[in-house]
Formats: sequence, C-alpha cells, structure tokens
Amino acid sequence: MKIIIFDLFDTLLDKVWFDYDKGLFYLADKYFDHRRDELKLYAEEYRERFMLDRNETQCEKSFFDQLAFYENKFGKKLLKSSDKVEWDVFSVCREERLAVGAKSLLGYLFDRGYTLAVLSNSIFSSKTLKIYMAEFGIEQYFTEVVSSADIIYRKPSGEAFRF
Repeated sequence: MKIIIFDLFDTLLDKVWFDYDKGLFYLADKYFDHRRDELKLYAEEYRERFMLDRNETQCEKSFFDQLAFYENKFGKKLLKSSDKVEWDVFSVCREERLAVGAKSLLGYLFDRGYTLAVLSNSIFSSKTLKIYMAEFGIEQYFTEVVSSADIIYRKPSGEAFRF
C-alpha cells in the first residue's frame, strides 16, 4: 500500500490571513453577551495555562477544551451545538486559498492508487477540517483526515503519525 500524508495548512492550503481574535470576538458577541474584553482575558489565561508548552509536550488542546473553559469562566453552558460553534469560530478567523497545483497533484496521486491522508496540528476537529476541505473541492481525495485536537498528539511526535 502506498500512503502519502499531507499537512493541510501552508501545504495544501496557503494562508491569506488568520486572526484568532476575530473568532474570539465572534464567540463573545454571539454567545457571551458581547463581553469581548473579558473573553480576551480568559483566552490569554487559557493559552498561558494550557497551550504555551504544546511544542515541547507535543500534546494538543482542542477548541472544545477551550470552549468548556470559557463556559466555566462565564458560568454559562451554550445551548447551541458545539460543532456549529466550532465551525462558526473557525470560519470567521481565517481564510486560505488552495495551493497552486494542489488539486491536480491530489488527482494524479489518487488516480494512481495512492492512499492519501491529512495530519494537521490544529485545535479544530477533523470534522471541521473536512468541511473546510470540501469548500476547496479536495476532501474526496482523502481516506483519513486527522487533527491533533482529536488525537491529543501533535506532529512531529511519533504518536501522531502512528495514529
């Protein structure tokens, strides 16, 4: 079996812009009574407590972990589906474009029997990444899409690749 594992961001998709604060402001405005400054402070606390060492530990925290942290801080459980909240935040904080030649390369490899997979270091779930990939018309080429948020381990850890 011939398997090729791709990274998603800055490999198949080129960053146009990324601003996580836009996602936080969306979250504050939509779900936490427009309390942007407070959410920004909670986000800084979360990053300091749980995310600064992730390159050393090679472990990932997910958006859902963050969301639960914010819900706890605000004392408010969101009634909406967490998947929808994740997609909404993801989609307002970033924009990419398909890398030049990516779709033709994927088609070429797929047509020749390669098994293709994505392994991405991301706080966002594989489910959200798959939806995003569909917007670029590339999801059908991949047998697996794996996010470090789902498996806890980040690249370059062996655990991420073994998964």
